[in-house]
Amino acid sequence: MNDIGNENLVETTVETSAEAESVVQNQTVDEGTQTEDIQSVDLEENSPQTDYAPPNYTPQDAPKTNGGYTADVVEGEKGMSTMMIGAVLIVLILAIILFCAYFIFKGENNSVDTIGNIFTTNETQQTELSTPPAVTQQIILDIKEKPSIDEVYYEDDGVRFTPQGVAKFVGPSIVSVVVYEKGNNISPIGQGSGIIISSDGYIITNAHVIEGAYKLKVILDDERELEVKIVGKDTKTDIGVLKASGVTDLVAADLGDANQLELGEPVVAIGSPDGLSGSITLGVISGLNRQIEVEGQVMRNCIQTDAAINPGNSGGALVNMFGQVIGITSSKYADVYYEGMGFAIPITEARPIIDDIITKGYVSGRIRIGIVFQGISEASARINEIEAGICIVEIAEDCDIFNSGLEIGDIITEVDGKKVYDYESLIEAIGDKKPNDICTAKVYRKSIVSGEDTWFDIEFKLMEDTTSTSVAE
Repeated sequence: MNDIGNENLVETTVETSAEAESVVQNQTVDEGTQTEDIQSVDLEENSPQTDYAPPNYTPQDAPKTNGGYTADVVEGEKGMSTMMIGAVLIVLILAIILFCAYFIFKGENNSVDTIGNIFTTNETQQTELSTPPAVTQQIILDIKEKPSIDEVYYEDDGVRFTPQGVAKFVGPSIVSVVVYEKGNNISPIGQGSGIIISSDGYIITNAHVIEGAYKLKVILDDERELEVKIVGKDTKTDIGVLKASGVTDLVAADLGDANQLELGEPVVAIGSPDGLSGSITLGVISGLNRQIEVEGQVMRNCIQTDAAINPGNSGGALVNMFGQVIGITSSKYADVYYEGMGFAIPITEARPIIDDIITKGYVSGRIRIGIVFQGISEASARINEIEAGICIVEIAEDCDIFNSGLEIGDIITEVDGKKVYDYESLIEAIGDKKPNDICTAKVYRKSIVSGEDTWFDIEFKLMEDTTSTSVAE
């Protein structure tokens, strides 16, 4: 401590006002007495009584009197001291929080030497992340085994397959079909897909896949090759049936009910596009009961899907997630304006045709009228000043309608009292009639010579249609 006395005081100019003298008198320290603190002066009635200041602390700019500092300086020191204590407490709290957070996120195996390892402060008071502590623990990569079959091949409900499950369990029932022409057993002229429907060798495919075939072979999922014969094919429905001889161990596919399909239901297409056997594509049911035309044949009630169907997929399977074949992939729209529009023949409609081909050699119960026609709409009729209906282009001589008085150029406007103007309306008018049933038709004829209009009715018997079905010779 410094001795403070009158002889050691630095003389300071003070104000001569009565208020300043009063302050100086209250601040004077007795001569020759050592003191360790400076008594502050109460400027207001409720202000603190005392405040501590180091005896050797001399603010450079603080005004002095005969041995002490003014009250203004002491009050300033008090405020600064409080702010410093608060700042220190805040820094300590933040440091503790950051220290705990570091160990929470880094774990107990990482070490921190000091708080400075977490954050450092540069000269501009900007905080930066410290260098991460070195990892001392050795990391071992655990290579796990593939999950069990139930986990990989089945969904959580244990009933539906995953796409892997469909490929695993349905794949062995799908074959590649290779087509050769007469005189060439080396280079195939075509290739498609097929579905095994019996363990003893019956295989279904599309009729257009085996068109013009002289020799056929199928390649199984296990890469065995079998020679097969054509049992029969039906061009109207684009269905063909093949048979491999001398086998009993083929894996037959399960057939599902296509009538239970719903829009948006996931499906898998399996086939051999471009000869790549066993290819799997995933999609959904995009549409039902679609009518399309394939090579001049109108196909009704087709299934539409966005699962990729490419050349070579024809005759393959469209499978639901229960592992059931619900369609025979048949065609797709091949156009720059369309993408993802593939079609399949519903298996529920294909099954009776397949059964007939195998048991009878033809499709039974199918009717035939015996005419080729061109539809005339109401608009076309008004322009040409004729009647709307179906204009007769050709009449088959082996059908009963040939003897009804109908002539080429006549227009049938009604069948059994229902208006007809295209294929769909004619099929609807015939309804559920069977071969040998009788139909009546209203006919309009415009004379080429006189231009007179003539109306008359005809009757004809429906014939059984076997012309679209061919069997092996």
